[in-house]
Amino acid sequence: MRDSSISTNSHVVGLIPAAGRGSRLGKLPFSKELLPLEGPADLDHPPGADQRTAIDHSMECLIAAGIGRACVVLSSGKEDLRRHLHEHWTDTLAIDLKTLDHSPNVPASLNAAFPTVKDADSLLLFPDIVFWPTEAVKAIIDHRLKRGTDIVLALIPAASGEKIDIVTTDERGKIRTITPKPGADVSGWTWVAAVWSPRFSAHMHHESPSIAASILAQHHREAYVADLLNHAINAGLSAETVSFHDGRSFDLGTLDELNRYWASENR
Repeated sequence: MRDSSISTNSHVVGLIPAAGRGSRLGKLPFSKELLPLEGPADLDHPPGADQRTAIDHSMECLIAAGIGRACVVLSSGKEDLRRHLHEHWTDTLAIDLKTLDHSPNVPASLNAAFPTVKDADSLLLFPDIVFWPTEAVKAIIDHRLKRGTDIVLALIPAASGEKIDIVTTDERGKIRTITPKPGADVSGWTWVAAVWSPRFSAHMHHESPSIAASILAQHHREAYVADLLNHAINAGLSAETVSFHDGRSFDLGTLDELNRYWASENR
């Protein structure tokens, strides 16, 4: 049985979008969320039952922050991920699985979780991103509780904005803007986790379809979470940050980054 006594942040639901196809890694014989964290590994075969995987990092972060509930959005083809979560985590976390096929973007995946998270704070983690310090999760939850901010992001240094968002803040940590993938020559801060209020969840639920359509028409790309965050900030929702100067992260969605993670000392 799950021990609910460890869930000190019972007002928070972990939100994990896992409906993507993982096309950046080529054709894997398993869901990308199950990439083995111990490597180098043979990606032509599924990880062993006892191997720690990418999504396990997210689940460990939730538990360490005292969160006892999670909503994972996945596609119907990811039966291996569904099985992994059941076998490894349902004794520790109350997990609500939402199925969404052919998700056009991450905001659409997050919207599939709205019935579960609409009355709770949401803690967003990406299941193919590992980061340190993992204490950042609890820190942003505590910050939101203390200040009542609608959105709080955990920031770490970023040497390049080629593949990630760059976040600009004022001297007090209030977010000015979030720029998706501004280019390799742009450095600064990026975000690795977010916590937000039911107010932002409702804003995202109602506004994300029109935002996605506008982004596609104007910029010829899919909508990102950053687009929704910027829209909410412009609409008057409060958004702040907690920065971690020694933070690091790895996006395991590309082979180069996966190999860089395997070669790192953090794991």
